[in-house]
Amino acid sequence: MGLLIAGLVSLRPDQDAVVNQTRDDSQEGNWVVVVNSPSHEKTQLAYDVLSETSDSVTSSY
Repeated sequence: MGLLIAGLVSLRPDQDAVVNQTRDDSQEGNWVVVVNSPSHEKTQLAYDVLSETSDSVTSSY
């Protein structure tokens, strides 16, 4: 029962777009950078820096 509850808690439909794009890009041989930051401000900073040099940036908040 505990594993079932843990599995339900770990479902994150808000991150499906990020996971799907990451999977597609890595299968095509493209580089993928994943940033897990402790605050919204640092997430925005990483987004700004990566947007300058990358083809696409995907995020989930």
